[in-house]
Amino acid sequence: QKGGVAAAVGAGACSNVRIGPAGPWDDLDKAEELVRQRIEELVASRNKARLPKPMRPTREVPISDDMVPRLIGSQGATIQELSRKIGMPARIREKGGGSGEQVVVLGPSTKDGEEGVAELDEAEQTVLAKIEEIREQRRPTLQYVSIAPDLVGGMIGYKGA
Repeated sequence: QKGGVAAAVGAGACSNVRIGPAGPWDDLDKAEELVRQRIEELVASRNKARLPKPMRPTREVPISDDMVPRLIGSQGATIQELSRKIGMPARIREKGGGSGEQVVVLGPSTKDGEEGVAELDEAEQTVLAKIEEIREQRRPTLQYVSIAPDLVGGMIGYKGA
Protein backbone atom coordinates (compact mmCIF):
# COMPACT_ATOMS: atom_id res chain seq x y z
CA GLN A 1 0.00 0.00 0.00
CA LYS A 2 1.44 3.36 -1.03
CA GLY A 3 -0.25 6.71 -1.45
CA GLY A 4 -3.47 5.41 0.16
CA VAL A 5 -3.98 2.78 -2.55
CA ALA A 6 -3.70 -0.99 -2.10
CA ALA A 7 -1.90 -3.18 -4.62
CA ALA A 8 -1.63 -6.98 -4.62
CA VAL A 9 0.80 -8.97 -6.72
CA GLY A 10 -0.02 -12.50 -7.85
CA ALA A 11 2.56 -15.30 -7.98
CA GLY A 12 3.78 -16.88 -11.20
CA ALA A 13 6.20 -16.42 -14.09
CA CYS A 14 4.40 -13.29 -15.26
CA SER A 15 2.25 -11.73 -12.59
CA ASN A 16 -0.49 -9.18 -12.83
CA VAL A 17 -0.81 -6.41 -10.32
CA ARG A 18 -4.34 -5.92 -9.03
CA ILE A 19 -4.91 -2.37 -7.98
CA GLY A 20 -7.90 -1.57 -5.89
CA PRO A 21 -9.08 1.15 -3.62
CA ALA A 22 -8.24 0.90 0.06
CA GLY A 23 -11.15 3.19 0.69
CA PRO A 24 -13.81 5.06 -1.21
CA TRP A 25 -11.63 8.17 -1.78
CA ASP A 26 -8.56 6.51 -3.40
CA ASP A 27 -7.26 7.57 -6.79
CA LEU A 28 -6.79 4.48 -8.99
CA ASP A 29 -4.94 6.45 -11.68
CA LYS A 30 -2.41 7.53 -9.09
CA ALA A 31 -2.01 3.94 -7.90
CA GLU A 32 -1.48 2.66 -11.42
CA GLU A 33 1.18 5.32 -12.06
CA LEU A 34 3.00 4.37 -8.83
CA VAL A 35 3.00 0.71 -9.82
CA ARG A 36 4.32 1.47 -13.31
CA GLN A 37 7.11 3.65 -11.87
CA ARG A 38 8.12 0.88 -9.48
CA ILE A 39 8.14 -1.68 -12.30
CA GLU A 40 10.40 0.60 -14.38
CA GLU A 41 12.77 1.00 -11.41
CA LEU A 42 12.95 -2.76 -10.92
CA VAL A 43 13.56 -3.46 -14.61
CA ALA A 44 16.27 -0.76 -14.77
CA SER A 45 18.06 -2.11 -11.69
CA ARG A 46 17.85 -5.68 -13.02
CA ASN A 47 19.29 -4.64 -16.40
CA LYS A 48 22.04 -2.62 -14.71
CA ALA A 49 23.03 -5.65 -12.64
CA ARG A 50 23.31 -7.76 -15.82
CA LEU A 51 25.75 -5.42 -17.57
CA PRO A 52 29.30 -6.75 -17.52
CA LYS A 53 31.62 -4.72 -15.36
CA PRO A 54 34.42 -3.13 -17.35
CA MET A 55 37.73 -4.91 -16.99
CA ARG A 56 40.36 -2.86 -15.25
CA PRO A 57 43.67 -2.82 -17.11
CA THR A 58 46.68 -4.92 -16.11
CA ARG A 59 50.28 -4.88 -17.31
CA GLU A 60 52.98 -7.53 -17.72
CA VAL A 61 56.64 -6.67 -17.18
CA PRO A 62 59.15 -9.30 -18.40
CA ILE A 63 61.73 -10.47 -15.88
CA SER A 64 64.66 -12.85 -16.21
CA ASP A 65 64.47 -16.16 -14.35
CA ASP A 66 67.49 -15.39 -12.20
CA MET A 67 65.82 -12.22 -10.86
CA VAL A 68 62.60 -13.92 -9.74
CA PRO A 69 63.77 -15.19 -6.31
CA ARG A 70 65.28 -11.83 -5.40
CA LEU A 71 62.19 -9.92 -6.52
CA ILE A 72 59.96 -12.21 -4.47
CA GLY A 73 62.27 -11.93 -1.44
CA SER A 74 62.29 -13.88 1.77
CA GLN A 75 58.76 -15.19 2.42
CA GLY A 76 57.46 -12.83 -0.30
CA ALA A 77 58.52 -9.71 1.60
CA THR A 78 59.99 -7.85 -1.39
CA ILE A 79 57.03 -8.39 -3.75
CA GLN A 80 54.56 -7.54 -0.95
CA GLU A 81 56.41 -4.31 -0.18
CA LEU A 82 56.43 -3.51 -3.91
CA SER A 83 52.66 -4.11 -4.10
CA ARG A 84 52.08 -1.73 -1.21
CA LYS A 85 54.34 0.87 -2.80
CA ILE A 86 52.57 0.83 -6.18
CA GLY A 87 49.10 0.55 -4.63
CA MET A 88 47.97 -2.49 -6.62
CA PRO A 89 48.62 -6.23 -6.73
CA ALA A 90 51.94 -7.41 -8.17
CA ARG A 91 52.59 -11.09 -8.74
CA ILE A 92 54.99 -13.19 -10.75
CA ARG A 93 53.83 -15.87 -13.15
CA GLU A 94 55.06 -17.74 -16.14
CA LYS A 95 54.37 -16.03 -19.45
CA GLY A 96 51.78 -17.83 -21.56
CA GLY A 97 52.59 -20.04 -24.51
CA GLY A 98 54.93 -22.39 -22.65
CA SER A 99 57.92 -20.13 -23.30
CA GLY A 100 59.24 -20.56 -19.76
CA GLU A 101 59.72 -16.81 -19.43
CA GLN A 102 58.56 -15.03 -16.30
CA VAL A 103 56.55 -11.81 -16.04
CA VAL A 104 55.54 -9.51 -13.22
CA VAL A 105 51.79 -8.97 -13.53
CA LEU A 106 50.69 -5.57 -12.28
CA GLY A 107 47.10 -4.80 -11.48
CA PRO A 108 44.33 -4.65 -12.02
CA SER A 109 44.54 -0.91 -11.77
CA THR A 110 42.36 0.82 -9.21
CA LYS A 111 41.20 3.27 -11.88
CA ASP A 112 39.44 2.99 -15.24
CA GLY A 113 40.41 4.25 -18.68
CA GLU A 114 43.30 6.65 -19.20
CA GLU A 115 43.77 7.14 -15.46
CA GLY A 116 44.22 3.38 -15.08
CA VAL A 117 46.78 3.28 -17.89
CA ALA A 118 48.70 6.17 -16.30
CA GLU A 119 48.63 4.39 -12.95
CA LEU A 120 50.03 1.24 -14.59
CA ASP A 121 52.75 3.25 -16.36
CA GLU A 122 53.89 4.63 -13.01
CA ALA A 123 53.73 1.18 -11.39
CA GLU A 124 55.77 -0.32 -14.25
CA GLN A 125 58.48 2.32 -13.79
CA THR A 126 58.60 1.55 -10.06
CA VAL A 127 58.97 -2.19 -10.76
CA LEU A 128 61.70 -1.61 -13.35
CA ALA A 129 63.55 0.61 -10.87
CA LYS A 130 63.31 -2.14 -8.24
CA ILE A 131 64.63 -4.74 -10.72
CA GLU A 132 67.55 -2.46 -11.55
CA GLU A 133 68.23 -1.92 -7.85
CA ILE A 134 68.35 -5.69 -7.34
CA ARG A 135 70.71 -6.06 -10.31
CA GLU A 136 73.05 -3.45 -8.86
CA GLN A 137 73.07 -5.21 -5.50
CA ARG A 138 74.17 -8.52 -6.95
CA ARG A 139 76.91 -7.17 -9.23
CA PRO A 140 80.29 -7.91 -7.77
CA THR A 141 82.34 -4.83 -7.21
CA LEU A 142 85.92 -4.83 -8.37
CA GLN A 143 88.56 -3.98 -5.86
CA TYR A 144 92.17 -3.33 -6.67
CA VAL A 145 94.98 -4.32 -4.40
CA SER A 146 98.44 -2.91 -4.91
CA ILE A 147 101.19 -5.53 -5.06
CA ALA A 148 104.88 -4.86 -5.25
CA PRO A 149 106.24 -5.86 -8.67
CA ASP A 150 108.57 -8.49 -7.18
CA LEU A 151 105.57 -10.31 -5.60
CA VAL A 152 103.47 -10.58 -8.78
CA GLY A 153 105.15 -13.81 -9.86
CA GLY A 154 104.42 -15.36 -6.46
CA MET A 155 100.73 -14.43 -6.80
CA ILE A 156 100.45 -15.94 -10.28
CA GLY A 157 102.43 -19.06 -9.43
CA TYR A 158 104.73 -21.29 -11.47
CA LYS A 159 103.45 -21.32 -15.09
CA GLY A 160 100.23 -19.59 -14.03
CA ALA A 161 99.14 -22.46 -11.80
